[in-house]
Amino acid sequence: MTIVNDLIELTSLTTGKFPLQPEAIELKSLFRQLYQQIINKFQTIDSIESDLLVSTSGLELNIQSGLEIAIADRLRLCSIISHLMLEAIHLSSSPSIALKIVVKNLDGCTAITVKNDVTNTMVTAN
Repeated sequence: MTIVNDLIELTSLTTGKFPLQPEAIELKSLFRQLYQQIINKFQTIDSIESDLLVSTSGLELNIQSGLEIAIADRLRLCSIISHLMLEAIHLSSSPSIALKIVVKNLDGCTAITVKNDVTNTMVTAN
């Protein structure tokens, strides 16, 4: 069902029928908030499924000077970053949730890279 909702949302965005609400967002705060939500989610799963062991090793942020604040739709940005974080965790063979997020200017665009710092699994959004 999530895939269907994502496709409907994507179609709405590309046809201009989905209103975006741009606002100034402090990225460090947003990334920490999303990371904590993911940690809480995995800890809840861990308490239900005793064979799943999750270690929370931390979040490392590397944000290029001048890119600390983003003008974006908060809901969309949260959705994208959460997906990137979860993908980096799921692609990892390690039970550790040690993520590194890098935000930098790349050819005039802001590139956000989310990396599982334990296994060097990386996913990027431009």
